[in-house]
Amino acid sequence: MTLKTLLSSPSINQAEAETILAFLLGKNREYIIAHQEIEVGKKITRDYKRMVKKRQKHYPLAYLLGYKEFYGEKIIVNKHVLVPRPETEGMIDYLLTYLLNNKNKKSYNFLDIGTGSGAIIIALAKVLKNQAKEIYENSNFLATDISQSALKVAKENIKKQRLDNKIKLQKSDLLKQIPLDYLKNNKPLIITANLPYLSPEEAKKEPTISREPRLALSTGLNGVKLYKRLFIMIKKKNINHFLLLCEINPTQKKSILKLKDEILKDRSINLNFLQDLSQQTRFFLLQD
Repeated sequence: MTLKTLLSSPSINQAEAETILAFLLGKNREYIIAHQEIEVGKKITRDYKRMVKKRQKHYPLAYLLGYKEFYGEKIIVNKHVLVPRPETEGMIDYLLTYLLNNKNKKSYNFLDIGTGSGAIIIALAKVLKNQAKEIYENSNFLATDISQSALKVAKENIKKQRLDNKIKLQKSDLLKQIPLDYLKNNKPLIITANLPYLSPEEAKKEPTISREPRLALSTGLNGVKLYKRLFIMIKKKNINHFLLLCEINPTQKKSILKLKDEILKDRSINLNFLQDLSQQTRFFLLQD
C-alpha cells in the first residue's frame, strides 16, 4: 500500500496522519509529503491503522508517539504525565530574560513544583547551560511531584538530557517535604509551578484531556485550590527572597488576586500578571 493511499482514507487531521507515518518510518513530515508513491509493508500499515484508531478515540498524539517537543527538546511523555503545552514555553522565556537582566546574581535555588515530565526545569537548565553558564554551574535545581509515576518519567527525561548530575528529584506535596534549608538560605529562590488549574467543567470540554491524568489537570471548583494551598505554605514557612512563576487560566486572574490579598496581605509581596503570545493572561508572578 502506498503512503498516498493510507493518507487518502478519511480518518484524522492530515498533518497528524503525516506525523504518525513519519514517526513509523523514521523520517520527517517533509519526506512523507514528497514521497507519497512509495510502498509500505504490512507492519507499517498495521501500526499506522492502530495508531489512527487510538487517535480517533482522543488519545493525545504525543502519547502515541511517546514524546512531545518542548522548547526545542523531545520530552518523553506517557499516560502518567501532562503533555507539555506550547504556551508554557513562555515561562522559560520570561525567566531567561529576568536572569540575564539581573547580572549581579549568579547563584540560585531553582524549584519546579508539580514537575510532571520535567519539561520546565529541563528546558530552563539547558537554556541556562547554553546562555548563562555561570548561573547554571553555581545554581541548584530541584524538581518535585506528588506522583511517583510522574517522577519516573521526569527521571527518564533528565537522564536522556544528561542532566541527572544537575537536577535532583523529590516526591513532595507542593512545599511540604522540601527541606527548609533549600527554601531559606543565602541563595535567591526561584519557583516554577504549572499546577492543575482547570475546573471540572473545563476539563470535560476538550476530548483529548480525558486521556491525560486528571491529577495533573483539574482541582477544585474554580481551579485554584492548589495555588491557595501553595500560598498558605509560603506564609507558614515564612519564605522570603523568592520569585514564584505560575501558569493559570486567563479567567483566574481575579481569583489569584483575591488569594494574595487574603493569605499574603501582611507581606510586602508583589503580584503581577504576564500574557502569552495570544495576549491572554497566562502567568502570574509573585515576588518578595
